[in-house]
Amino acid sequence: MDTLASYISNRIKIVFFDIDGTLVGLKSQKMTPATMAALEALKSKGIIRCIATGRHALDTAALNLPDFDAYIYTNGASCVIENQLMYKKLIPKDDIDRLVHYLQGDDRFPCVIETADNTYLNYEDPFVIQLQNDLVIRHPVVLPFEQWIEKAGEGVEQLLCFVPHSFDSRMINEILPGCMTKRWCPYFTDVIEKSCDKLHGIRTVLKHYGFKKSEAMSFGDGGNDIQMLQGCGIGVAMGSAAKHVHDAACFVTAPADGDGILKALRYYGVL
Repeated sequence: MDTLASYISNRIKIVFFDIDGTLVGLKSQKMTPATMAALEALKSKGIIRCIATGRHALDTAALNLPDFDAYIYTNGASCVIENQLMYKKLIPKDDIDRLVHYLQGDDRFPCVIETADNTYLNYEDPFVIQLQNDLVIRHPVVLPFEQWIEKAGEGVEQLLCFVPHSFDSRMINEILPGCMTKRWCPYFTDVIEKSCDKLHGIRTVLKHYGFKKSEAMSFGDGGNDIQMLQGCGIGVAMGSAAKHVHDAACFVTAPADGDGILKALRYYGVL
């Protein structure tokens, strides 16, 4: 091992992983044997392993991944470290009220609310159901609109708004000013409270363990991963990611199904 690789190997104490397109292939929705072996090797070396995903906790569990030390869910809206909830940030009630008013009009769109106990869709939509089949995400409970409104009033961690990218700015400016969008899929955008994101969760985890930014490594492939990649000492973009994600990273590795995680960990001498 050369001097630089040895330095990096001894420096990295924690690694953050996005899920879709990073730990698992977008189409396969499975980890390769090499990725599973890499996770086990990190554990054996005493390196902390963390999930940082846009998924709800229940949708993360649906993938039957191995256990991790910490979880950043719903794009940073909630954070759990060693089974302890560190924080949870909800979308402002005024924003939910404006959204409800908009969805009562002629320009309604499919919208999933993610609450503490489940996910709920405002009306049946075949495209949404098919997409969630493809991504191995639990089907949301489809509710009559009045019941959907009641559930929204209980507190929403994240919205999945099935709108074109061109609508994102208007939606934030006119309907959800207390929020921000985190788009990683062309068909919908995630919406969370504007003071939190994956990087906020990462900083919470680093503070808990007493680690520095320079001791952290992250892997991601979506637009919602850019701040995470830039917020760690080493940020690795998957080969399947778009150019603007590659540009934000220190290193571009192979895609998830091409064992990109193991290859990058070996490149930097972490394994």
